[in-house]
Amino acid sequence: IHIPEGTELEIFGVVTNVVRNMRRKS
Repeated sequence: IHIPEGTELEIFGVVTNVVRNMRRKS
């Protein structure tokens, strides 16, 4: 499955934010 470049970066940013939020809570 090929994801458009712009979308791939956007998803990566969202995932990074979620991981940071989880680390902050714990």
